[in-house]
Amino acid sequence: MSELGAEAILEIERLSRAAIEPNLFETNDGKHIRWLRKQDGSVERMPDRVPEPWDVTLLTLDQFIGFVQANLQTINNIFVGPDEIVWYKDTELRLEKAAMPLKLDPRYEKMTQWTNGASGLKDQKDFLRMLLIDLYGCGVSKDFIATVRTLKFQNSSEVGGNIQAGSEQMGKTINAAVAGADKLPETTQLKMKVYEDFEDTETIICAVEPQLDKAKLQLIALPGELVKARNTILSNMADQIKQEIPSARVYLGMIA
Repeated sequence: MSELGAEAILEIERLSRAAIEPNLFETNDGKHIRWLRKQDGSVERMPDRVPEPWDVTLLTLDQFIGFVQANLQTINNIFVGPDEIVWYKDTELRLEKAAMPLKLDPRYEKMTQWTNGASGLKDQKDFLRMLLIDLYGCGVSKDFIATVRTLKFQNSSEVGGNIQAGSEQMGKTINAAVAGADKLPETTQLKMKVYEDFEDTETIICAVEPQLDKAKLQLIALPGELVKARNTILSNMADQIKQEIPSARVYLGMIA
């Protein structure tokens, strides 16, 4: 087979593929218009193809605000809720979306668990560990920590029995005392982040509850403190968004 013959065969194959697979291309003007280039060199517009809508996830509030500012439209709806912040951009063909998930700070989560009764009752050593490590950065008072260190639990048991109406009734009395308990505050304040990626903190007032008969202590947020702190932070986020994106309609959803 001659070299000229081989080139001729390759050209025939190319023309055959062109006939079977039309040459489609897309204009780069943001409108996603498709065109068909015919064998005679002319072009023909193909039916419009709508690209997939945005579904963007941002990690911080600054990223979220910057992204929205770069893609502002006439209608901008932003929803601030307990679990995420979402921006919807309305277009003629579809709904674009960008979201920032809101992840609770681990210390706020632990305080919520302790307040709801999950492993909140601790002996003196574990209670100190909680104050020094689990609640690190929450502004735990040094005087409070010192008072907890010096506590001394003492308890004694007195067992007595008597017989009444032919049956034996046993009773047990526990006499418990805590040396230094008079210096233990009834409440203490924590400065705590609510969301991991938002630096604002809120004050949460907690009750200090010693369990004398068990020689343990418990730290519990007062009723409404955790919800109030979370709603305040959500409101702060909404205010920041309104300030930096004045044209947006911001909707705030709080925890009841």
